[in-house]
Amino acid sequence: MSKAELSAKPPNTTLCPYTNVDKSAPPEGATKRPTDSTSESQYWRYDVSKKRQKHGDGGDDRLCFKFVSSGSCPRGNKCQFRHDEEASEQYSRGVCFDFLNKGKCEKGPDCNFKHSLQEEGDRSAPRAASSNRSRECWFCLSSPNVESHLITSVGENYYCALAKGPLLPDHVLILPIEHTPNTLSLPLECEKELDQLQSGLKAYFKKQGKETVFFEWVNKRGTHANLQVVPIPSSRASVVRDIFNMAAEKLGFKFTMVKEGRPALRTQFDRSCGLFYVEVPGGDILLHVVEENENFPAQFGREVLAGLLNVADKADWRNCKLGKEDETKMAERFKNAFQEYDPNQ
Repeated sequence: MSKAELSAKPPNTTLCPYTNVDKSAPPEGATKRPTDSTSESQYWRYDVSKKRQKHGDGGDDRLCFKFVSSGSCPRGNKCQFRHDEEASEQYSRGVCFDFLNKGKCEKGPDCNFKHSLQEEGDRSAPRAASSNRSRECWFCLSSPNVESHLITSVGENYYCALAKGPLLPDHVLILPIEHTPNTLSLPLECEKELDQLQSGLKAYFKKQGKETVFFEWVNKRGTHANLQVVPIPSSRASVVRDIFNMAAEKLGFKFTMVKEGRPALRTQFDRSCGLFYVEVPGGDILLHVVEENENFPAQFGREVLAGLLNVADKADWRNCKLGKEDETKMAERFKNAFQEYDPNQ
């Protein structure tokens, strides 16, 4: 091989990185990397300006599933997803979350939820979704989660059970058999059965020298209604109204008096808002309509009665939980004693 051949540069030789090369003209045959948006987009992860930002900073506009499904989110303003009241209302009417969030659902006709926005009057969820909620509910008789050992009486539309974590041993719940969020939304014909149950409980406790207080927190996002029944000593009956009014004043609201009982109460019920009511001894009802953004304590009724009964430590039901064996014995004692007054017997 000649000296000239030995010193010649082989073809396709990599350029020396330390050589000053004129970059103004690309080598012949070289192709420039495309600069279209599609190619550039694959490098988004290196672009800080394109990183997802928290909601409120002009970033992510996706819905928060926790807020949409339950009406609240523990992360509050720190949540990176959107808290949309209207979407939550649509979800409660059975509208598909993916449809609300993305405008479409990949499941198509196989989805158990609705793929169109629902009007105010249409609250019927798909049958399969409703069935799933019933199976998960603590209070539905068809649910495997129901505490059946606490049940004391079963009627056509309502059943009675002792409260879990009771204020008192005879703390009773009246619950609709249908999976419904409050007792006021049941058909009018169900009121007769409810009235019979209430009358039976009043007579039962009256014989023991006690008066009866009924209260219900009607939350528009509630799951399964429960009308709570708490007996109090007759000697304390006259102050129940005053105690509730004082508690209301501390929270910054005043009760409205309803003297015509539940028929008048039903006329005050508006599905668009929540309400709390308590029937005091004598039959009068104290009513408070809970505004949309009002921070109303869910355990208000229980907390007030815990104070009235001097058992403030029992304001939280979780402090009062008993073992299943003790609960069963307590329920059996009540069932046997109440049998004489039970309209379902």
